Amino acid sequence: MTNDTTYFYVVSAVDSSAIESAESSEGSATPTDTTPPAAPTGLVATSGDGQVSLDWDDNAEGDLDGYNVKRATSSGGPYSTIATGVSVSAYTDTTVTNDTTYFYVVSAVDTHGNESANSSEDSATPQGAGTLLYFTVGSSGTVGGLNVANEDVIAFDGTAFTFLFDGSDVGLSGFKIDAMDVISATEILLSFTSSGTVPDISGSVDDSDIVKFTATQLGATTSGSFDMYFDGSDVNLSSSGEDVDAVKLTSDGRLLVSTRGSFSVSGVSGRDEDIVEFTPTSLGSSTSGSWALYFDGSDVGLTGSGEDVDGVGVDSAGKIYLSTTGNFSVSGVSGKDEDVFVFTPTTLGSSTSGTFDSTLFFDGSAEGVSSDLFAIDVP
Repeated sequence: MTNDTTYFYVVSAVDSSAIESAESSEGSATPTDTTPPAAPTGLVATSGDGQVSLDWDDNAEGDLDGYNVKRATSSGGPYSTIATGVSVSAYTDTTVTNDTTYFYVVSAVDTHGNESANSSEDSATPQGAGTLLYFTVGSSGTVGGLNVANEDVIAFDGTAFTFLFDGSDVGLSGFKIDAMDVISATEILLSFTSSGTVPDISGSVDDSDIVKFTATQLGATTSGSFDMYFDGSDVNLSSSGEDVDAVKLTSDGRLLVSTRGSFSVSGVSGRDEDIVEFTPTSLGSSTSGSWALYFDGSDVGLTGSGEDVDGVGVDSAGKIYLSTTGNFSVSGVSGKDEDVFVFTPTTLGSSTSGTFDSTLFFDGSAEGVSSDLFAIDVP
């Protein structure tokens, strides 16, 4: 007998003389599968910012139709079904609230509607990305109990300040770092307010150049070596206003740069509130590549004398984190040179548009920082 095939039946009676009656009225029946799939195994819940990612092992049944995802806020339930008919063994729950713990199970359903028992439970607590900021300061002084110099890089995790990079340990005493990007756990891009001799690099490093520091140790005791990363004079950054005062390396290898004053490079020119992008064909002591405008500050209200962009960060979502040389006031938010504010672009380039967050990402005065943030990075 085959499931899902309809069979039609009649019966007749036979007496002791083998005489058979007429057939009864006809009846029919269709056998069907009532065996549920096995409960899914290997469920793992992973927390993110405003989401929980679920993954589990594939079921092997040939008549598998999908999975149901269930959630509770207490271990053991009761569970509410938040998704049905999930066709793959993974799901991302974006209907969560950060800092709340959620408990998940999944079940399998076959093409006959038979549902398995629930999988084993796993839990996750989504959390916000938090405030992680690297910065340098324009004036030496005390920050969060640390004696900070112009050549140091400080890390702030939303609560405490710590040294990420002590420039005096590696020969940078007397330099002021005015552009910086932490590009890996052991590598930092740096640019300075004036020219000078940097260890391991022959000749003088100009304020339009960017060097790379490769650390063997970071923190309050710093060690490592320097290499020339970007030679600004090779690509037309040569005038007095073309000091690199902000830098960000994007995930696809472009360099985002802002300058202390107006700039004019091959194919594009702009002002100190703009950000220009450099797409390299070579880097190091022989730098080459092409330029394009990335962010036009005047399009979004950065037009005041103190609104020179001197700090840039870009997160994985494309939000742009900015600091300026003086007070700023744009749509929805205002602040000072020790603050960091956030711009979410809808368009970039020569026609820049978008919105500013109404809340400062970093309020320097509230955190006890009174000096201009000379360089910033948001990892």
